[in-house]
Amino acid sequence: KATVSVLYWQQTMSRQTLPANQQRHDNVSVVRLKTGGCRFEIACYRNKAQSYRNNVEKDIGEVLQIERVFTNVSQGEFAKIEDVRKHLGPKIKKSKTLNDEELERAATLLILDTGVIQLNEKERQAELDGLLHDVATFIAEKSVHPETRRPYPVSMVLSSLQSLGFAPSTKKPAKTQALEAMKQLSAKGILQLERAPMLIRGTFTSSSYQACLDNIQKVPGVQVVNANFEKLAVESSSLVRGTRSTSSGAP
Repeated sequence: KATVSVLYWQQTMSRQTLPANQQRHDNVSVVRLKTGGCRFEIACYRNKAQSYRNNVEKDIGEVLQIERVFTNVSQGEFAKIEDVRKHLGPKIKKSKTLNDEELERAATLLILDTGVIQLNEKERQAELDGLLHDVATFIAEKSVHPETRRPYPVSMVLSSLQSLGFAPSTKKPAKTQALEAMKQLSAKGILQLERAPMLIRGTFTSSSYQACLDNIQKVPGVQVVNANFEKLAVESSSLVRGTRSTSSGAP
């Protein structure tokens, strides 16, 4: 009798289903948007939300686990369409002309674009490590040693950033943080840095060649390293106004 009771209980539990307004999702990344005193969430695949914002992933089907809006993803509670229309509708273009399904689909995109990605500790640390590597890579590519004129390896730049106590921020682009770090590294003498020269190559017709060459040579900080009637290579330590317009103005 005990065995039969256990089997009956297991069969009964296996047939139980979640309420119609609930759907549980595991192994997800949650994006949350709070507005009007309400919380709205969407369930994304791990690491896909940030890839979508960085224009790496463009297939929305590879980003969203389901095109539904939740009030609580972990508990599988869907948001009421009345609340979605009331609080998110004003932020969606032509929301009054959309039916419930179209509105909810548009709301998921709104949350994906403007919501806050909820990261666990490992995901947050992985994001910061990746950002730090991007900053070090930018510095290595855009700077050289002032005497040897050779670039620094990324590993040396990473070590120097750690000595500086540099902490990357997810609120600023990697390029902005790299330029700030370059100034601090040079000011504190941790690394001797100089901006790497920019190589510009232009092609001109024979009739405009000499006039363009004369104008380019007048630009401060520009050195012509190779010139012939087919192509012209210019090395500059900085982007100077007039260089681009002179090149683009030629046929």
